[in-house]
Order: sequence, then structure tokens, then C-alpha cells
Amino acid sequence: MFKYIINVQPLGLMYGSSGGFLSPENLVGCSRAKFPPDAATLSGLILSVKRYINQVENTSANKKINQNLYVAGPFWAKENSPKIFYTPIPWTKIIGKEKKDRDEWIIKNDQWYRHEDNRENKQEIEPYYNWLKINDWNQPVTIIESNKSMEKNPWEFVSMLHPRMKDEERHGREKNGLFLEYAVQMPEDASLIYLSTYYLEPGWYKFGGENHIVEINSIKISENDLIV
Repeated sequence: MFKYIINVQPLGLMYGSSGGFLSPENLVGCSRAKFPPDAATLSGLILSVKRYINQVENTSANKKINQNLYVAGPFWAKENSPKIFYTPIPWTKIIGKEKKDRDEWIIKNDQWYRHEDNRENKQEIEPYYNWLKINDWNQPVTIIESNKSMEKNPWEFVSMLHPRMKDEERHGREKNGLFLEYAVQMPEDASLIYLSTYYLEPGWYKFGGENHIVEINSIKISENDLIV
């Protein structure tokens, strides 16, 4: 179904959300963390670019894009292997911090059971890893462990004080001019990944609600690529 991998490399900090305004007297809260941007963010960008190229919004080409554009994600990948990207670990697989903390859910007699429900002194396992490589997505936990395919979030959240500017000049507002927000730092060797039915021209774009600059490249998916 999908024809392109859209590789999104943030050029600097991004923000986890665009809400959570606070007054200068109340700086103890944080806006909720929401990162990476969802697939709708990229689909909106693709539609905007295609409409700009076609100049006229109601052309038959734009109508075709509206009907056939599908985007999946977000995922992420390491710099040298964008086609072997990381997807969320299915909820049926439990991978804790320690090697002994591995389990998964199975269907038995039309009901869900933990794979190790019969073990003695079983304990709840807190998931530690939340991503795994696309080529091991359908593998059992033992194979995922042996291939070392699991990873944690590669990005970090950093709280920072964000000014809200006046409408008519680049100065902070005297009232309600500050709010606390999560800034997101991506490692230099990692990028966000989306799947798309349409190609997006390479270049620098404003991406997300905060209009941060990212570098985007489109990679053609071949029949041999491990995309499910």
C-alpha cells in the first residue's frame, strides 16, 4: 500500500505540544508531552505542498491526492538504516528492563493468557522498552531479545520557559507572557519516519504546530523492503 518512507530530521529542538499557557505568577505546571507529531501532521504538510505546486486548490490532481493520500506513523530510525525503522512494541509483548523480565500474551481456548501464567511466584512486569525493529515486529519475545531489536525512546524532554510574543512586535507580553513547555531533543543520528502513498519533495519544511524547521527526504519502497 505505502510507496515511500518519509524521513524527517529535526533541525534543532522541537516541542511536545502547543498548549498549557500559564500566568507569570504560576509557573509550576507543564503542558502535556505529545511527541512525535502524528500522521495527520505530515499528511497536512503533503497536501499543502501539492496544492502549492498545482497552484489551484480544486484541480483534478488535488482531488486525486485527497482521495488517495494515506500516511502511517510516527516511527523512527537510526541515521544509516531508515528502512529498518522502529515501530511501537505490540501490547501483547512485555519486555522489561532485566533479561528475566520477558513475557507475552497468547490465545488459548479463545482467551488471552500470559505465556508464563503457570510459573511460581510470578510478578508483574513493567515494560521498559517501547520500540522494536520493523523486521522483528511479528517475532516472539525470545527472538526479539536475541536480535537485540528493542529500544527506548531516543529523544529527551527538557522543560523550558517559553515566551509568548505581542502580536505587533517581538517583545514578550506584560501579562500572561510566559508558559512552561517540553522541548524535545532528537539525537543527531536519529530521525522520525512516516510511511506515505505520496512522494514529498526533499527540502526544509515547517513541521508541526510550532512550525519548527525539519529536513525531509523521501525514500522509494521496493518490493524487497521489510515493510508490513
